[in-house]
Amino acid sequence: MQVVLISGLSGSGKSIALNVLEDSGYYCVDNLPAPLLSHLVGHLRAEEHELVAVAVDMRGGSSIAALPPQLRKLEAEGVTLRFVFLDARDDVLSTSSSLPPSSKKHKTKAISGSLLVSLKVESVLVLLTKLI
Repeated sequence: MQVVLISGLSGSGKSIALNVLEDSGYYCVDNLPAPLLSHLVGHLRAEEHELVAVAVDMRGGSSIAALPPQLRKLEAEGVTLRFVFLDARDDVLSTSSSLPPSSKKHKTKAISGSLLVSLKVESVLVLLTKLI
């Protein structure tokens, strides 16, 4: 089984990437809470799905910290993992035409009041997650 994990900043194209993979025969799930990844993979393996793509990101909140141990478990079970991280320039991310409606209610926007500052906060959180 091959699992592609897609992550990236809000508005960078994760949903578009999932749509392309779905058109290519992948079973796709968007915005999966990280603690559910191994359960999803187990279920899809039992259903004999070989190609799976999952978008995980900061919308999952603090549950993203559960991801590294699950990835180690999946690798130990023989799952081939691929990672795609999508990014874009700030001027692209901050234009309303590139952002999905959910990004306009960005999780960190309540802290800063600004979408651009929220995207910067998200960038730092993503960087910290990569270090886990």
